[in-house]
Amino acid sequence: SILKKGGIVPVFEPTKATAATLALELPLPSEDGVWTVLYPASAKAANTLEDGLCSRGFVVRRLNTYDTVPATWDTATLTSAQSTDIVTFASPSAVKVWSSRLGTLTPVACIGETSASAAKRIGFDLVRYPDLPGMDGWVNAILEVIESSSSSSLCKHNFKA
Repeated sequence: SILKKGGIVPVFEPTKATAATLALELPLPSEDGVWTVLYPASAKAANTLEDGLCSRGFVVRRLNTYDTVPATWDTATLTSAQSTDIVTFASPSAVKVWSSRLGTLTPVACIGETSASAAKRIGFDLVRYPDLPGMDGWVNAILEVIESSSSSSLCKHNFKA
């Protein structure tokens, strides 16, 4: 929506913001020829997109352009995190770090299905995420967590959805 406001119209948007959906739905540019995709990715990213595109005939050149590493927490940061009522995740690596430091009891709102799947696999019980990509959906997922937790410790902070 921000791109459209700036006059940039996307030529393709997948129906879901997952690597599997993108690999399945990315249109072939033509009926003949070689279709090369440059795929900058996290060093920790799964091969889902790469494998899915290759299976459809694309030639994929993957570049591991960055890596995610756990942040260093001091005592004040850990204390603050321990009093958190809701945690939001934008990557599976963030889910892993949080759960290793604080467990899986905190309600979760994830940016999308990939992070939410990681949270569920690790053992978080209350996990919400949007069906469609974007900030609006993520905010709505946070509001759903607040509403779902209305009888829990969130009430002490007087959160209102």
